[in-house]
Amino acid sequence: MSKSITTDQIKKLAEEFNIDYKLIQTVFIVESSGSGFDKNTGLIKIQFEPHKFKKYTNIDILNGIEGQAKEWEAFNRACCIDAKAAKLATSWGLGQVLGENYGLAGYISVDKMVNEFNINEYYQLKGMINFIVNTGIIKYLKAKDWHNFAMGYNGKKYKLYSNPPYNEKLKTAYEKLSTKKLED
Repeated sequence: MSKSITTDQIKKLAEEFNIDYKLIQTVFIVESSGSGFDKNTGLIKIQFEPHKFKKYTNIDILNGIEGQAKEWEAFNRACCIDAKAAKLATSWGLGQVLGENYGLAGYISVDKMVNEFNINEYYQLKGMINFIVNTGIIKYLKAKDWHNFAMGYNGKKYKLYSNPPYNEKLKTAYEKLSTKKLED
């Protein structure tokens, strides 16, 4: 069974959640760079968040954003100290849903979320959509209010994290998708 999500699965989720396919695809493309799994290792993509780990444990684990190998090294060091805190302090999969948001992603525990996200991108995307719906930022996505959606998804300082800023990446991706015909 493939770990990659299909166009039909994305369409199914769009229908299930009553969201325009192109809107879901837009967030998928921008958040994941096209995949929820590292192409070199096959491992789920993660972003270990040291400040979140410190919140749970009062312990610093340094981590730069140097790629998946370094992210997994930091995560594994954190797991040796407190596995649950490490999972809560890590963003997971194609939507980079933070572990501490497992409830908003539709799960009863961070372990359930991580285990299901490790199965395939379908579960990762479904969790991401649940997060978008349950936080209420779905209204911004549907309105194509990229600024408020970006603030809700990536925080008030989202413009500091990338160039071009996240809202502009979303707008550009959506415009590009809007000029394409959906695959049948």
